[in-house]
Amino acid sequence: MIRVIIPRFYHSACSHYQAFSAIIYVLRTGIQWNALPREMGASSTVHDRYQQWERADLFEELWRAGLAEYEDLLFRKYWTSDRFYQFPDKPLI
Repeated sequence: MIRVIIPRFYHSACSHYQAFSAIIYVLRTGIQWNALPREMGASSTVHDRYQQWERADLFEELWRAGLAEYEDLLFRKYWTSDRFYQFPDKPLI
């Protein structure tokens, strides 16, 4: 689901999974980029990857995909249950 456009010459010791995990860690804890524990990756590399993915709108795409999946789950819950539920009037996206 995560689609990122990366130049062919791009090579780093930090995998996409490791960088994504480190970015989530920074965003959830609120620490500064340079306070990132070294075992999670070099803070400059992780920050560069964050900026690259932000410019590519990766996080917005992930947000929209998550909302679409949530709406799909709501739809199935409301229309497949034995009881009738009021479906939300407005879309979540």
